[in-house]
Formats: sequence, structure tokens, C-alpha cells
Amino acid sequence: MTLKRNSKLLEELSNVNSLLNFHKIASDNSIVPPQPRFMRVVMDISNKCNLRCRMCYFSLDKCFKAKPAYILPETFSNMARDLLPHAASLTLSCGSEPLTSPYFIDILKISSKYKIPSLDFATSGILLDKKSADAVIENGVTDVMFSVDSPKKETYEYIRRGASFDRLVENIEYLVKRKESCKSITPRLRFNVTLMRSNIQDIEDLVVYAAELGISELDFRHLVVYEGLGMETESLVNHKELANYWLDRARKKAKKLGLSIVVCPENFLTGEDKRRNVIQRVVSPRIKRIISKARRDPKYAIRAGYSRLVNLLGIRNIPFLYCYLPFSYVLINAGGGVYPCPHCHSEPPYGVLTPDVSFEQIWCGNSYEKIRRKILIEDPPEMCKKCPALGLAHPENTDFFVPREN
Repeated sequence: MTLKRNSKLLEELSNVNSLLNFHKIASDNSIVPPQPRFMRVVMDISNKCNLRCRMCYFSLDKCFKAKPAYILPETFSNMARDLLPHAASLTLSCGSEPLTSPYFIDILKISSKYKIPSLDFATSGILLDKKSADAVIENGVTDVMFSVDSPKKETYEYIRRGASFDRLVENIEYLVKRKESCKSITPRLRFNVTLMRSNIQDIEDLVVYAAELGISELDFRHLVVYEGLGMETESLVNHKELANYWLDRARKKAKKLGLSIVVCPENFLTGEDKRRNVIQRVVSPRIKRIISKARRDPKYAIRAGYSRLVNLLGIRNIPFLYCYLPFSYVLINAGGGVYPCPHCHSEPPYGVLTPDVSFEQIWCGNSYEKIRRKILIEDPPEMCKKCPALGLAHPENTDFFVPREN
């Protein structure tokens, strides 16, 4: 996409006044898919968590002891009317524990009416009682993602402070049995694993244990270090060869057992085989993904794939030509704050939903227009240049592993 064409696109996007109008312009320019359901919606329906995991900002008193805030069912219903007809996916969690909300089941019931292709949430699993588990199946939740970092009780409870490994397993087993008794193929069950020095040697065994429990998917992500938690030495950027060794073993074990790894960091580049690793671990997987996307949506995939490839080869100074999130993603926190990205740490919201301020007004408003403009002119804001999500694909860049504000 040339800068000249971007200028025209910027002018068109600056004048949008509805989601339908935005979608038409963005899809015509291959920024978003042509399907009406083009948005990924993520909501924290609660601002609370029942655990104080060592790597999480809920370990800090200012977060853990904050005044409770919950999205009320009537508030959620109002949001849903504007937003969910455009949603390809809805995730009812981001950084908080959704099961701390007293309205969790009510919100599931409202969500189910919109027949969203993907309806999911992440949880520690500790609060997933039988009533909640039944509601998950009855209301068509497609995926439940359990935060589990080790198959060893001692390690798991060391990392997930306040959790009970036995309770976790009991709750997962109940959900699996209810699925079987209902003859339901959903929800798919996933382990979300935070990779760090304390658990990296456990992840191969965790793959095995996941298969035994009936987990079908795994999501491996690097620890995001938050200031004030003292977790800097746990970051695997300080233990690269160890991380590579165990990630390789975990990948092989998952393949052997038929488990899908939906997200996994690339290996760190180390030693004399650095050039070979670039081809095997970085270039080759990206080419395969570009081909896969091209089959589904050629114009969108070719443009996105080209921008990523040229940046990977060092032609540009930033990892990607632009980020798609401000064009198709929204995060809404329990207070109604709206953000364009899950990694907007310490950033003010781009708007706050109230009875007088709709989502559409925020989506088409100045803050969203500004970040889209910066991305399209290849001048992304500083928070984008240090995005921790980019550390998955570019582990050689230490900027993505710097401690984050919270």
C-alpha cells in the first residue's frame, strides 16, 4: 500500500460515522475481511481476580484491592446491540478473572443470543463451579482457556498464589465429563502457559498432562515483566538456550500426542547456527502462514504478508508495516473504558461507554482516528514499537521484553 494511497484512505476513514461505513472502506482496502463480522471483541466483565500470581499486576495491592467494578447485564445488553452483530469473536476476559463477576452467567446468556462464531474466556479455573460449567456448555461457549503453567502441584501453586491444583483438576474433569454427557464438541479446552525460568523445564510434561486431562490446545507465551514485581530474572530472554531446548521438546511432544499449539514463541537466535535458525524458525513459518491466508483471502493476505516479509528481512525499521488491531479489535474494561489493543498498559482509554456515549461514537472518534493515522503513515506510537506480542515472532529484539508499567 503506497503512502499516496494511504493519504486517500486516511481522508476516507477520518469521515466515517458508523461501523457499517467504516467496514465498507476498510474492507474495500483489504485492511479487514469483507465479512460483516470483522471485529474481535474482548471485554473484562470484572476488574477483580481471586489470585495473586507472581507475574501478574494483581500481585500489587493497588490492583488487587481496587474498588470492585463489574459490567452489569443491562449495560452489557446495550453494548451488545451496537457491537456484537459485527463481532467474529467475543472474549469475556483480558486481564481479570471473569468468574469473579456475579453476572457471569447472565452475560453468557445475552451473548449466546447473537450466535457469535467464537465465544470464549480465559480463567484460572479455580472458581469454575458446577453451575458455571453447566452454563458454559448450555450457552454455546466455544473455547475455555485455563491458565496453567506446570503439571506439578508445587510449581503451579508457587506461581499461581492462592490457587489449589487439586481444585483446578477437579473443575476441569467435571467440565470434560459434562461435555461427554451432553455429547457436545464445545467448548474446546486450552492451557494458556506463561513461560518463565521457574516452569520452562516442566512444559514437556505439561503437554502430556494436558492430553491426559482432555485438553486439546496449548498457548505458550513469554512472561511479560511488570515493574515492581521483581520478575526480571524469570524472563527467558536471560535463559535463551534453555528456553529453546524445552520449547523444541514441547513442540515435538504435542505433535506426537495430537495437541494443537495455537501460539508459541519462535526460538531465540543463539550460537553459530543463528542464520539457520532464521530460516527454519522465522522465515519458513511465515511463508507457510502467508500461503494459508492467501487461500482464504488473497488480497488481504498478500498485502499483509508482503509487509511482514520485507520488515523481517530488514528493509524497514519496524517489525510490521502496520498493525491491524486498531482496525478490527476492541478491548472494553469493566468500567466501560475502550482500548484498541490488549497491551495499552498505562494508556488512558480512547473513550468511555456511558448511556450518552455509544461504542460507535468512540470507534469513529478522534483517538481511534489518530492511532490509525499513525499506523498507516508508518509512524506507530511508542507503545506499538515495544509491544510484548511482537516478542513471540522476534525474540532477538530485547525491546519487546522490557518491564511494563501497570
